Amino acid sequence: MSNAPATESNASSSFLQLSDLTVEYTVEDNVFRALDGISLDVPRQGYTLGIVGESGSGKTTLGMSIMGMIQSPGKVVEGSIKFMGKDVLEMSGREMRNYRGPSVSMVYQSAMNSLNPVMNILNHVVEVIRDHSKNISKSEATERAKKLLTDVGIPEDRFSSYPHEFSGGMRQRVVIALALALNPKLLIADEPTSALDVIVQQQILGLLKKHIVDRGLSLFFITHEIALTEGLVDNVAVMFAGEIVELGPSSKVLFSPFHPYSEELLGSLLNMESNLSTLDRPSAQNESLVPHDLTRACKFSVRCKYAFDRCRKERPLLRQVEKDRWVACHKY
Repeated sequence: MSNAPATESNASSSFLQLSDLTVEYTVEDNVFRALDGISLDVPRQGYTLGIVGESGSGKTTLGMSIMGMIQSPGKVVEGSIKFMGKDVLEMSGREMRNYRGPSVSMVYQSAMNSLNPVMNILNHVVEVIRDHSKNISKSEATERAKKLLTDVGIPEDRFSSYPHEFSGGMRQRVVIALALALNPKLLIADEPTSALDVIVQQQILGLLKKHIVDRGLSLFFITHEIALTEGLVDNVAVMFAGEIVELGPSSKVLFSPFHPYSEELLGSLLNMESNLSTLDRPSAQNESLVPHDLTRACKFSVRCKYAFDRCRKERPLLRQVEKDRWVACHKY
């Protein structure tokens, strides 16, 4: 996929630009493709994108790739990731240290796994600040940490508490504070509300939106629940089997989807019996983990009600079909 879709220009000065990004995992001598030629252009800081798709579609691998955190048995085998003109894949250790946290930060799905059980909440944030700002005093770092925790809704009388003493929602607030501690330009949130009840989920989403707007940040919001993107992000990228199959403004993708897979995701919301479970299931043949030599056809064709002969023989490329909309489907 040689073109990098965006809602604005694909200039070399883009905030973030992915070109033909391909990530493979080697498992028992079998090579599986988790990302298959992803090209994406984020033209400016402040661009917000929801990345949606079922489990195994490549969403988290995409986020980890941007963070420069793909580890064995995974490997970036092709393509580039350029952040403000600098290729992330070619960064030195020092450059990567200055990139993760100060430039791009991530809120992970499991808050408990992101926190040290023997360190109180305040010291978590203080440590992150001091670790990246050697010249800052402990007292100054402490004051900054207190303000951050207050900003995300942690009361002062809980600063000395430990992670196990917090609810899931409170722990997620702490993780958001950690992600914001170094004033990043891009925040990647990977299923940050999946383990929370509906009320707490909405509180966390509201908190995220407030800080994104107040700080002028870019946001990549990764979720299997497409409905959560409404009102939070301006744009939506739908992923299936390691590919972006649709990209456009959230208002259009959510209410008038082009790709058959986008239709399926949205259709499941209307099925009361599914209770959203179909949005978080691996596809029937686990299409995101198919051997790379079997991916020349449209991967969704085995499930697509519109599939015709060409779909089973030729992979559709992501193409611009309207001014601000892109789709990978032979229907268009």
